[in-house]
Amino acid sequence: MTTPAPVDHGALLTAKGGYIGAPEGVLGITEALREKVAIFEDGSVFVQSDHLHAPEIYTLMLRVKLHYPALGVKKPVGCDTETLRDFYGSTGGERHINASETRAKVIGFIKQAAALGINDVQFTLRGALGRARFQKDGFLSDPVMELSAAETNVFFSSLFTFADQGDMVEQGTADQEFSITNAHNLPEAVHSIRCKTASLADGRHLNMRFIYRSSKIVAHGLAALGLLPEQLNTVYFAQGQAAGLFTIAGPTESGKSTTLDLILDDLVKSHHGRILPAAVDDPPEAIHPHTLQLVVNNFGGNDHEAFAAKVRTSLRINPSNVKVGECRSLATATTAIEAANTGKLIFSTLHTTEALQIPFRYMRLGISAGDAFDPRVHLAWMSQRRIPKLCPMCRIPLSRLPDDLEPRRRPRIGPFLTLFPTLAEVLHIRGPGCETCRSQVREVARPAGLAEGRVLVAEIVLPDRPLCQLLKEDRWVEARRHMIQAGFPTLRLHTFALLKAGLIGVEEAMQAVASASEMVEDLMLQMPQAPSTIKWRWK
Repeated sequence: MTTPAPVDHGALLTAKGGYIGAPEGVLGITEALREKVAIFEDGSVFVQSDHLHAPEIYTLMLRVKLHYPALGVKKPVGCDTETLRDFYGSTGGERHINASETRAKVIGFIKQAAALGINDVQFTLRGALGRARFQKDGFLSDPVMELSAAETNVFFSSLFTFADQGDMVEQGTADQEFSITNAHNLPEAVHSIRCKTASLADGRHLNMRFIYRSSKIVAHGLAALGLLPEQLNTVYFAQGQAAGLFTIAGPTESGKSTTLDLILDDLVKSHHGRILPAAVDDPPEAIHPHTLQLVVNNFGGNDHEAFAAKVRTSLRINPSNVKVGECRSLATATTAIEAANTGKLIFSTLHTTEALQIPFRYMRLGISAGDAFDPRVHLAWMSQRRIPKLCPMCRIPLSRLPDDLEPRRRPRIGPFLTLFPTLAEVLHIRGPGCETCRSQVREVARPAGLAEGRVLVAEIVLPDRPLCQLLKEDRWVEARRHMIQAGFPTLRLHTFALLKAGLIGVEEAMQAVASASEMVEDLMLQMPQAPSTIKWRWK
């Protein structure tokens, strides 16, 4: 029997940090096996000496190499049982006590969030207390769970044991990303959970993004999305083209991926299922049975190159068209543009503000101006937002603002009263809340006066040579006029139409899309002799 060497526990903590492989995780370490082996983040392996050469230890080493290829597992070192138990007790103290109980708590928490249709979980550890809050449609709930610092760390660590993509070895306070995709670890309605940890100045934060297998909006189809009739016709026209790059832009949480999925789903249905699209997402936002969804698995390599390589793979299997989840780098954008140039219909997303900003965003990624502003490459540019809906029962028209209106709201509302005085009965703000809108709140506390759900506002343009030339020459107002007068309503005009319909409030519209003066500018650009600029300031 190998004689165990003396172990300095303090040095062990400094050198190795925490251990990996909590009970029943991806390594399949049972409570019994925990009594025999401990594996650490630096690749060190300590085994109870009587089991140093046991087959189950070698099997475990193979699983470690499979699931943690970048770890660099070292040769197992023998030790006695008490030392092994001390390792667990020393590496994080309470963090690894009752690991099975914590695992059950994590599973229950995931089920609770999924049952409510939560988009994100925001879990923040500050000082001695960790608080989890649900997020849906951009709004946060009150804390739904509070744990001690030790329990919070156990919760975070337990999530890593579920990880099967990305960073599967926890690194303390490092910023990490990993995904949980194994169906055995997820509720039936959830396809995957994308997790990100971030080190804070005073603690640690975890975001859990829930990716569902289907959504209500997908079931209702593209026509139910909320586009204006002329916008929907533009999408239908683009769907019928043989090649080109269709880009949807917007900030995070603006619904870009949902819209893209709807466009593809509608395209397949319009061909009675006789076309075969491919999709490259990292990770997929939803599962579509009629689409070849290629998975990007990348452990410790170049994420951008891995994504671009997968896009190239998708083209080699000869799909009818390809969805590129996001043009996130020069490599990905170049591949998408090359595919569009060689005769494929490509759909993708970008993080930028307006449709006319899309070519500039491509240039910032490193694409040449020639390709960024080439209408032969770019089939369509689209941008969108999602704006909370007003409760129709307690909304307040601008003509009847209450005397006790909160002072900070007046500077936001005043410009709309000044610039649209004849619409004071038509334009609204959110009200104080009523039984109707309060009854719709489930776990996530929306501001009083808002109804459940959000409405989409969008703009979509088919770029032509004159528009691209105006943009290249930085003739911004003329480019917007060209777009509007060519029959492509802007985000601002779509938003204004929803304001007049009373579906959204002026404050939410301004926060999501544009100020009152910017809406006036686009309204003026609709006129044949539109002025070049409108200068206005709220005082």
